[in-house]
Amino acid sequence: MMNKTIKSKKTEKWAERRKHKRYKVQEGVFAVLGPHTAKMGKVIDISSGGIAFYHKDSKASIEKDHEVSILFDNNQTNGNYGPLKFQATIISERPLGSERMPNATCRCGLQFKNLTYYQRAWLMECIQKYTLAEKGGPSGRRR
Repeated sequence: MMNKTIKSKKTEKWAERRKHKRYKVQEGVFAVLGPHTAKMGKVIDISSGGIAFYHKDSKASIEKDHEVSILFDNNQTNGNYGPLKFQATIISERPLGSERMPNATCRCGLQFKNLTYYQRAWLMECIQKYTLAEKGGPSGRRR
């Protein structure tokens, strides 16, 4: 996931340039890292290139490559698919607020690796169904 912030001289406004557009996610969507960690949390946003979520663990992961599963609460369904597992690399993991607080909330950003055709199709369906509606973006319709 490319993350560059640039300042345009003409407009003097900050613009964000990413390789994949991020979409805010509805309530009830969770990510779980595994198999060597117990990090689980609420998904903040998702793109076809990665995912960001909050978790309660102040210890940064030693390993950068993980398996990540996307889960849904009981009020939502993800169609004909079960939770799919993706290979991902941690690209950022930082505590929110004071780093010295035990069990501080951390924001974790993951970049997907080696997605298959079916994983990409599942992600596109997930983005269409479980993200918040915005102008010109996915519908964010609820099931």
